[in-house]
Amino acid sequence: MAARIRFLPLLVVGMLFAACTAASSPSPETSHGPAGSQPPLASAPGEPAPKPCVPGFVCGADLVPGNYTSTSTGASITFTLAAEGWSGSEDIQGEGFALFNDAVGGQHGISVVAYDGEVFADVCSGGPKEMIGAAPADFIAFLAGVEGVTAEEPVDATVAERPAIRLDLTTVSPCPDDRMWLWTFPENRDFHFNDAERVRVYAVDAGGATVIIVIEAFPEADYVVLLQKAEEVFASMTIAPA
Repeated sequence: MAARIRFLPLLVVGMLFAACTAASSPSPETSHGPAGSQPPLASAPGEPAPKPCVPGFVCGADLVPGNYTSTSTGASITFTLAAEGWSGSEDIQGEGFALFNDAVGGQHGISVVAYDGEVFADVCSGGPKEMIGAAPADFIAFLAGVEGVTAEEPVDATVAERPAIRLDLTTVSPCPDDRMWLWTFPENRDFHFNDAERVRVYAVDAGGATVIIVIEAFPEADYVVLLQKAEEVFASMTIAPA
């Protein structure tokens, strides 16, 4: 995950998120903080407590029920959290955010992140980068072909009434340090996967921007519950051009 969302850092951070060195998720650990994904960590003794969230915006703390808005991915995204039990990885401009839910358990994340066409040429090095197409189909073709990814056939989908492509996959990391470098964020951050993840990815055409939604879980998390929680968020979500 994510990636800071690992968003995450499912993903990825703390994506997916989520969320990491050189990047934050998303995922497990997300490169985002969206990014791969794991729930935000409690402050260590002597460290300041997380700042309270500003109502309506995702931060790295517990999220109260209510309406949320994000413009960090290049699109305008709104959604509603209907109940307690949610926490987040901070919404960062140019990257996105990640969500975690207590009912899922284990390391997991729902990362909503940006993609501009820049990816890592080597899944294990985090070094050379290359530009590929920035459309949803370009992203899905890239992700399905990454070494260590076993992907099902992509299918057309709809998210928040926007056209999307869905890809379900699992990972077996080929990398010595487990981290699979995928695509980039500003400030030398990234989104990555780790070993033994179950992942559902949506590449959404947001009308001028491609938004990537990564739903990812490590083996100890309840993947079925995670998918259910993601659908609850999708049911209230809108995605529009920024």
